[in-house]
Amino acid sequence: MKRRLRILALFVALMVFWLVLSARLDPLFLVIGVVSAAWIAWYTIQIVDSEVGERRDGGGFNPLALLVYILWIFWRQVVSGFSLAWVVVNPRRAPKPGVFRFRTGLEAPAARTILANSITLVPGTNTIEVNDDLFTVHAFNATSAADLADAKVQRRIARIFRVPPDDPPELEWEPLYTPDVADQQPDDDLEVDDEPHDDEGVR
Repeated sequence: MKRRLRILALFVALMVFWLVLSARLDPLFLVIGVVSAAWIAWYTIQIVDSEVGERRDGGGFNPLALLVYILWIFWRQVVSGFSLAWVVVNPRRAPKPGVFRFRTGLEAPAARTILANSITLVPGTNTIEVNDDLFTVHAFNATSAADLADAKVQRRIARIFRVPPDDPPELEWEPLYTPDVADQQPDDDLEVDDEPHDDEGVR
Protein backbone atom coordinates (compact mmCIF):
# COMPACT_ATOMS: atom_id res chain seq x y z
CA MET A 1 0.00 0.00 0.00
CA LYS A 2 2.81 2.41 0.89
CA ARG A 3 4.47 1.62 -2.44
CA ARG A 4 1.29 2.58 -4.28
CA LEU A 5 1.16 5.83 -2.35
CA ARG A 6 4.74 6.60 -3.38
CA ILE A 7 3.84 5.90 -7.02
CA LEU A 8 0.82 8.19 -6.72
CA ALA A 9 2.88 10.93 -5.06
CA LEU A 10 5.52 10.71 -7.78
CA PHE A 11 2.83 10.79 -10.47
CA VAL A 12 1.21 13.90 -8.96
CA ALA A 13 4.58 15.66 -8.65
CA LEU A 14 5.46 14.87 -12.27
CA MET A 15 2.03 15.95 -13.48
CA VAL A 16 2.27 19.27 -11.66
CA PHE A 17 5.73 19.77 -13.13
CA TRP A 18 4.36 19.04 -16.61
CA LEU A 19 1.52 21.54 -16.20
CA VAL A 20 3.89 24.24 -14.97
CA LEU A 21 6.25 23.73 -17.92
CA SER A 22 3.57 23.43 -20.63
CA ALA A 23 1.27 26.12 -19.17
CA ARG A 24 -1.53 24.63 -21.29
CA LEU A 25 -4.71 22.75 -20.48
CA ASP A 26 -5.51 21.50 -23.97
CA PRO A 27 -6.84 17.91 -24.00
CA LEU A 28 -3.88 16.74 -26.08
CA PHE A 29 -1.34 18.21 -23.66
CA LEU A 30 -3.22 16.80 -20.66
CA VAL A 31 -3.29 13.30 -22.19
CA ILE A 32 0.41 13.48 -23.05
CA GLY A 33 1.18 14.68 -19.53
CA VAL A 34 -0.87 11.94 -17.84
CA VAL A 35 0.67 9.19 -19.98
CA SER A 36 4.21 10.52 -19.53
CA ALA A 37 3.88 11.05 -15.77
CA ALA A 38 2.30 7.62 -15.26
CA TRP A 39 4.95 5.82 -17.30
CA ILE A 40 7.87 7.60 -15.62
CA ALA A 41 6.40 7.06 -12.14
CA TRP A 42 5.92 3.34 -12.78
CA TYR A 43 9.27 2.88 -14.49
CA THR A 44 11.37 4.71 -11.89
CA ILE A 45 9.64 3.52 -8.70
CA GLN A 46 12.43 0.99 -8.02
CA ILE A 47 14.99 3.79 -8.10
CA VAL A 48 12.80 5.91 -5.84
CA ASP A 49 12.39 3.01 -3.41
CA SER A 50 16.13 2.40 -3.25
CA GLU A 51 16.91 6.07 -2.60
CA VAL A 52 13.96 7.48 -0.64
CA GLY A 53 11.77 4.53 0.22
CA GLU A 54 11.03 3.09 3.64
CA ARG A 55 14.22 2.11 5.48
CA ARG A 56 15.01 0.11 8.57
CA ASP A 57 16.75 3.04 10.21
CA GLY A 58 13.45 4.86 10.57
CA GLY A 59 13.90 7.12 7.55
CA GLY A 60 11.44 7.34 4.74
CA PHE A 61 9.78 9.74 2.37
CA ASN A 62 7.22 12.42 3.17
CA PRO A 63 5.39 13.60 -0.01
CA LEU A 64 3.64 16.42 1.85
CA ALA A 65 6.97 17.76 3.13
CA LEU A 66 8.30 17.62 -0.44
CA LEU A 67 5.34 19.66 -1.71
CA VAL A 68 5.80 22.24 1.06
CA TYR A 69 9.53 22.38 0.29
CA ILE A 70 8.90 23.01 -3.43
CA LEU A 71 6.59 25.93 -2.60
CA TRP A 72 9.10 27.27 -0.08
CA ILE A 73 12.04 27.08 -2.50
CA PHE A 74 10.01 28.92 -5.15
CA TRP A 75 9.31 31.66 -2.61
CA ARG A 76 12.99 31.87 -1.68
CA GLN A 77 13.84 32.28 -5.37
CA VAL A 78 11.58 35.32 -5.58
CA VAL A 79 12.87 36.88 -2.35
CA SER A 80 16.52 36.25 -3.19
CA GLY A 81 16.06 37.54 -6.72
CA PHE A 82 14.73 40.89 -5.51
CA SER A 83 17.45 41.06 -2.85
CA LEU A 84 20.20 40.58 -5.43
CA ALA A 85 18.59 43.05 -7.80
CA TRP A 86 18.59 45.68 -5.05
CA VAL A 87 22.30 45.12 -4.41
CA VAL A 88 23.03 45.47 -8.12
CA VAL A 89 21.15 48.74 -8.60
CA ASN A 90 22.16 50.28 -5.26
CA PRO A 91 25.62 51.90 -5.56
CA ARG A 92 25.99 51.91 -1.77
CA ARG A 93 25.80 48.11 -1.56
CA ALA A 94 28.56 46.60 -3.66
CA PRO A 95 28.56 42.83 -4.14
CA LYS A 96 30.97 40.91 -1.90
CA PRO A 97 31.29 37.47 -3.46
CA GLY A 98 33.07 34.59 -1.80
CA VAL A 99 33.39 30.83 -1.66
CA PHE A 100 32.53 28.83 1.43
CA ARG A 101 32.46 25.18 2.48
CA PHE A 102 30.17 23.42 4.92
CA ARG A 103 29.24 19.89 5.93
CA THR A 104 25.79 18.37 6.12
CA GLY A 105 24.38 15.54 8.18
CA LEU A 106 22.13 14.44 5.32
CA GLU A 107 23.29 10.99 4.28
CA ALA A 108 20.87 9.87 1.55
CA PRO A 109 22.18 10.55 -1.98
CA ALA A 110 18.77 11.92 -2.96
CA ALA A 111 18.80 14.34 -0.02
CA ARG A 112 22.25 15.66 -0.94
CA THR A 113 21.19 15.96 -4.57
CA ILE A 114 18.17 18.05 -3.60
CA LEU A 115 20.37 20.21 -1.39
CA ALA A 116 22.97 20.78 -4.11
CA ASN A 117 20.34 21.67 -6.72
CA SER A 118 18.40 23.87 -4.31
CA ILE A 119 21.53 25.91 -3.61
CA THR A 120 21.99 26.51 -7.33
CA LEU A 121 18.30 27.25 -7.98
CA VAL A 122 18.17 30.10 -5.46
CA PRO A 123 19.71 33.31 -6.86
CA GLY A 124 22.92 34.31 -5.12
CA THR A 125 24.37 30.85 -4.48
CA ASN A 126 25.81 28.19 -6.74
CA THR A 127 27.04 24.71 -5.84
CA ILE A 128 30.59 24.28 -7.10
CA GLU A 129 31.45 20.83 -5.76
CA VAL A 130 30.00 18.07 -3.60
CA ASN A 131 32.42 15.62 -1.99
CA ASP A 132 30.50 13.23 0.27
CA ASP A 133 29.13 15.50 3.02
CA LEU A 134 31.34 18.48 2.10
CA PHE A 135 29.71 21.17 -0.06
CA THR A 136 31.63 23.96 -1.79
CA VAL A 137 29.43 26.92 -2.69
CA HIS A 138 29.93 30.29 -4.37
CA ALA A 139 27.87 33.11 -2.86
CA PHE A 140 27.05 36.57 -4.24
CA ASN A 141 27.39 37.89 -0.69
CA ALA A 142 27.13 36.52 2.83
CA THR A 143 23.42 37.32 3.06
CA SER A 144 22.81 34.90 0.19
CA ALA A 145 24.10 32.08 2.39
CA ALA A 146 21.89 32.89 5.38
CA ASP A 147 19.44 30.02 4.78
CA LEU A 148 22.34 27.55 4.68
CA ALA A 149 24.07 29.09 7.68
CA ASP A 150 20.87 28.75 9.72
CA ALA A 151 20.30 25.21 8.32
CA LYS A 152 16.83 26.20 7.11
CA VAL A 153 17.32 24.39 3.80
CA GLN A 154 18.90 21.32 5.38
CA ARG A 155 16.16 20.98 7.99
CA ARG A 156 13.37 21.17 5.43
CA ILE A 157 15.07 18.49 3.32
CA ALA A 158 15.47 16.35 6.45
CA ARG A 159 11.69 16.49 6.93
CA ILE A 160 11.21 15.10 3.41
CA PHE A 161 13.27 12.03 4.27
CA ARG A 162 12.11 11.78 7.91
CA VAL A 163 15.63 11.97 9.30
CA PRO A 164 17.03 14.03 12.20
CA PRO A 165 17.57 17.67 11.21
CA ASP A 166 20.95 19.28 10.71
CA ASP A 167 22.41 21.70 13.21
CA PRO A 168 23.56 25.04 11.77
CA PRO A 169 26.91 24.31 10.09
CA GLU A 170 30.14 26.23 10.42
CA LEU A 171 30.81 28.04 7.15
CA GLU A 172 34.46 28.13 6.10
CA TRP A 173 34.76 31.23 3.93
CA GLU A 174 37.43 32.01 1.35
CA PRO A 175 37.82 35.19 -0.72
CA LEU A 176 36.86 34.67 -4.32
CA TYR A 177 39.91 36.38 -5.79
CA THR A 178 42.63 37.97 -3.66
CA PRO A 179 42.89 37.22 0.08
CA ASP A 180 44.30 40.73 0.69
CA VAL A 181 41.26 42.54 -0.72
CA ALA A 182 38.99 43.37 2.19
CA ASP A 183 35.89 44.08 0.12
CA GLN A 184 35.86 40.46 -1.05
CA GLN A 185 35.17 39.31 2.48
CA PRO A 186 31.62 38.31 3.49
CA ASP A 187 29.37 40.70 5.37
CA ASP A 188 29.46 40.84 9.15
CA ASP A 189 26.00 39.29 9.48
CA LEU A 190 27.51 35.80 9.40
CA GLU A 191 30.39 34.27 11.28
CA VAL A 192 33.64 34.74 9.37
CA ASP A 193 37.35 34.60 9.94
CA ASP A 194 38.29 37.27 12.50
CA GLU A 195 41.92 37.56 11.39
CA PRO A 196 42.82 41.14 10.38
CA HIS A 197 43.31 41.93 6.70
CA ASP A 198 45.48 44.58 5.15
CA ASP A 199 43.14 47.21 3.65
CA GLU A 200 45.95 49.20 2.08
CA GLY A 201 45.22 49.95 -1.54
CA VAL A 202 41.59 48.94 -1.32
CA ARG A 203 39.15 51.35 -2.93
